[in-house]
Amino acid sequence: MKKFLLRVVLFLSPVLVAFAITESFFSTEKGDLLKIGYVADVSDYDVNKLFSEEFKRKKYFTTTSELDLSKKSKFKILVIGDSFSDQGNYGYPNYLAESNKNSLLKLDRNYHKNPFETLFGIINGDLLDSIKVEYIVLQSVEREVAIRTNINESAILTIDSLRKIKEAKKSLVNLEPKQTDKLFSDRIPKFITLNIGYNFDDNGFHSETYIVKTKRSLFTVNNNNLLFYFVDLQSLNDNSDQEKLEKLNTQLNFLTSKLSEKGIKLIVLISPDKYGIYYDEITKKEKYPKPQFFEIFNNLPKSYLFVNSEVLLKKAITEKSDLYFYDDTHWSPNASKIIAKEINSLIEENK
Repeated sequence: MKKFLLRVVLFLSPVLVAFAITESFFSTEKGDLLKIGYVADVSDYDVNKLFSEEFKRKKYFTTTSELDLSKKSKFKILVIGDSFSDQGNYGYPNYLAESNKNSLLKLDRNYHKNPFETLFGIINGDLLDSIKVEYIVLQSVEREVAIRTNINESAILTIDSLRKIKEAKKSLVNLEPKQTDKLFSDRIPKFITLNIGYNFDDNGFHSETYIVKTKRSLFTVNNNNLLFYFVDLQSLNDNSDQEKLEKLNTQLNFLTSKLSEKGIKLIVLISPDKYGIYYDEITKKEKYPKPQFFEIFNNLPKSYLFVNSEVLLKKAITEKSDLYFYDDTHWSPNASKIIAKEINSLIEENK
């Protein structure tokens, strides 16, 4: 019996050690790049210390889920976007709303999938008859831009359909997420193999997170690492396709003309990928292709107001660290403030 138990212990000990290591260094509470890449959390990066005051800020904007859709309302600005527009009290909409108090409405991100198609739907529907706005900020992350041009331009989003979406979302609020068995989940082998792999390859041979070295420290952290999302690389071909970018620009110019008929100005914000913003800082950037999206897109003729986010953020790199979160794909309050200030300037210049 003792020999049997000893064999069981010897057999299970590697599994238990791997489980203990994973539990100690795999964080599900920090940035998305740590989670999706199974990156060991061994840095001293703590956003709650760095941005504690920003995370406590008052929320100044209104969301459509908070709005009484049975009544007509009026706002200065409507924001339609993806996760970069959905950063709560430290996101650019909140800084923008702070200087335009009680006058910014944000369309809940879980009410739609594609910001561009959503705006077509809003224009084709009756939403803007019930919710009066002066400016619409249309935002998309850079890596999704090209694929988001494949849309249904005849889509319709009405007040009634928005109410139905709102009710459907309410019914899902209390659903409990399915629990998984930590000991026998695949995260243990993934965590162990990928973190061994990172010693030999920038993405651990098959991770969704890349880890590369930079010329200097760009974040308040104890290393010179840059973490970025693998899709930032995958999307480069589509996002440097002249034809696709011209199609996007044509769509945006069309949206601008339709909105101008309603007395609304369109402001377009493309949120640069983390990879592109920090590309010039990578020590061995010759291994990686240079992003070309903004180089091409900035030169296209625009009838809409355009936030030149890449220029703004690249300039800010020389003056401030932590423009993006070290362990996440999204920008930090530092970048959010810069973007909000620029949008405010565009509004002031184009009253």
